[in-house]
Order: sequence, then structure tokens, then C-alpha cells
Amino acid sequence: MARAGWKICVNDRRMQKKLELDSSFVGFLDGSRALRSGETWPVQAGSILGVEPEFAVRFDAAVPATADAQAIRRAVGGVAPALEVVDWREAKLDLHTMAASSSFHAGFVVGELRPFEAVPAIADGCPLFRRGDELLAVPDPTLVPADLTRLIAGVAAFLARHGQGIEAEDWLLCGACTNPARVEPGDVVEADFGSLGPVSVRFAT
Repeated sequence: MARAGWKICVNDRRMQKKLELDSSFVGFLDGSRALRSGETWPVQAGSILGVEPEFAVRFDAAVPATADAQAIRRAVGGVAPALEVVDWREAKLDLHTMAASSSFHAGFVVGELRPFEAVPAIADGCPLFRRGDELLAVPDPTLVPADLTRLIAGVAAFLARHGQGIEAEDWLLCGACTNPARVEPGDVVEADFGSLGPVSVRFAT
């Protein structure tokens, strides 16, 4: 598949416990299914789709496994609001299936890039996750990354142990901020990240 970067898989401690994991792991992003905010996601027959809001980091330079916080900040080109699309059509909640599918990854949608410093604090209550006037999910502060620099360092170290790495032009999805919401053709979903801005996607057959 076309390279797009990486994602944090299983950042919910309850699911980690169920899978007997000590922490999250890192999965792939499918570059052939990367959309910009406001675009339309084509729903394939048989898909069972869900959407979850996440922070997305874009890199202007590679991040070595030994990079310190200052080097990581220099490598980051910006942070954007994002939506990950997952497909549960063949979902099984076992570690092998989740690792092989990058936690049911189907693609992702990103909004406007903003400087690293623009990431709002957890206390801002981000993101508000809506379908029209319907509130889809309430943000869980335990799922919102408190320190993106530390998270990126962990990802770089994890990838290095498996012969991979963060490269220039990679994206990193930083883990779901809410439980995923089921979507159908005709739905328009938006997540408003406050000072970081909104991101939206339309689903259609």
C-alpha cells in the first residue's frame, strides 16, 4: 500500500487489559485512503464503518529512535485534527487480528495543519464529536495524549525495534480520543478540536 505513516493502536486501558497488553502498539496507515477534511468517503458494499477523532502529527524530517524532545519538535511539521475510519466487517477482538489489521484501519481524514504549540490542553474538552446536531461521543481525558513529544519518542523507539522508523512526510495518528461512532452512507461527521480547528467527512455510496 502507499506509505502514509503510523497510528497508535489500542490506547484504551480496558482493551489493553483484555488483550493482555502493557501498553499501546503501533500500526500502519493506508496512504491510498487518506482524505482531506470535507471530502467524501466512498462506502463499499459490506463495510461496517466507524469513525473516531484523533490528533494527527505531520513530520518534516525523520525521527531517530534516540531523538530527544528538542529534536522531535524540530522534526514535527505541524499538528492537525483528524478522523480515523475503521471497518469492522471482519472484526475479531483478538491481538493477532487487531495487529494484522492495524486495529481495523480503513483510512483517515485530516484537517488543517497548525503549529505544534497549537495543540489544546485536555481541559479544553476536545474534541466535540458530532453528526449534524447529534453529539456522537464525549471526549475521554484519559485517551487524549497529554504529551505528544513523549508519545512520538515512544513510537520512534517501538518502530526501531521492528526495523522501521518515522520518515519525512509521515503522519502519526495519536490514538482515539473517544469511543468510535458507527456511520452509514449519508452521514456527515465532524470533530471540533477548538483552537486546533475542525475536521469533517461525508459518507456516500
